[in-house]
Amino acid sequence: MVISAMCHTPLALEVAPGPRLSVLFKTGPSRYRIHHRGGDLEMGDGDALFFDAGAPYRLETGYGNAVLISLEANDLSLTAAGMASQPQPHERWNGVLSRPQVVSGQHNPQMAALLASLSRVLNLLKADDNGTTAHLRLLQVDTMIRRLIVLALLPEIGEPGGGPWHHQPQLHQQVALDDLLGWMKANLAAPINLADLEQQACYSRRSLQYLFSRQFGMGPMQWLRRLRLESARERLQCPSPDDTVQGIALACGYTNPSAFSRDFSSLYGARASALLRAARLRQR
Repeated sequence: MVISAMCHTPLALEVAPGPRLSVLFKTGPSRYRIHHRGGDLEMGDGDALFFDAGAPYRLETGYGNAVLISLEANDLSLTAAGMASQPQPHERWNGVLSRPQVVSGQHNPQMAALLASLSRVLNLLKADDNGTTAHLRLLQVDTMIRRLIVLALLPEIGEPGGGPWHHQPQLHQQVALDDLLGWMKANLAAPINLADLEQQACYSRRSLQYLFSRQFGMGPMQWLRRLRLESARERLQCPSPDDTVQGIALACGYTNPSAFSRDFSSLYGARASALLRAARLRQR
C-alpha cells in the first residue's frame, strides 16, 4: 500500500490505466468530477471516496485536499473475503471491485460516519516528532485502512448474514441495473418517477438508492437528470435544422424550459442557447 496526501489548486488530470488499484479520498467542501468510459461521476460537498478499479479516467477539481491510496490488485477482494460473515472465495467480490465508483456520505449518515473513521485513521499516519512509525505497524493501520475501504465499497459485508443482498449475486444486481439504465435511456422523453423505476426494476426505493449510490455516487433521479442533460448537450452540439432549445429539452424529458435552462447552466457553466448557436455557426 502506498499513500500520498495532497493539497491542490484546480486540476485537470488524465490518469492512465495501470495494474494497481487506487482510491482517491477527498475531504472538505471541494467538488471533483470524474470522466471515465462508463460515464461521469461527481464527488460533491463533504468527504467522498473514488475507486478507479485500475481504469483510465479524467479528473477535474477545484481547490481541495485529498489522499491517494494505491493498492495491489487483489488487496481489497482478499480483505473482503476475510471480512464476510460466511466463508467466501475472494473472486466473488471481483465484479463490484472491477468498476469505478464514488462513495459519499452526503445523504447517508452511516456512510458519513464510516468515511469520518477513515479520515481519522489516515491522520494517524502523520509522522510524530521523531519520525517513528513502529507503533503504527504494530497496530496494523494498513489493515484498518483496507477494511474501511472495503466497508465503503461493499457495505453489505457489514450486515448480518452478508447483507440484504447476500441472496442476490452481484451479477444479478448488475444485470438488473443495466436493464434499468437501458430502459431509462430509451424513455428519456417520458415522465419518469421513482415509482416507475421501482416497478420497472422490481426493486424497492431503498435498494435502488443503494445500487445507484454504489455505482454512480448519486440517487436514481439525480442520475436520470444528469442523463437527460448529457443527451440534450449532445443534440445541442450536433443539431438538426429544425431543432430548438425548447424542442431538445422536451425530447430529453424536460417539460419546464426554465428548469432545463437552470439545470443545464448549473452543470455545464454555459447556456443551452449559446451551445446551439455555436453549433449552427460550425454547420455553415
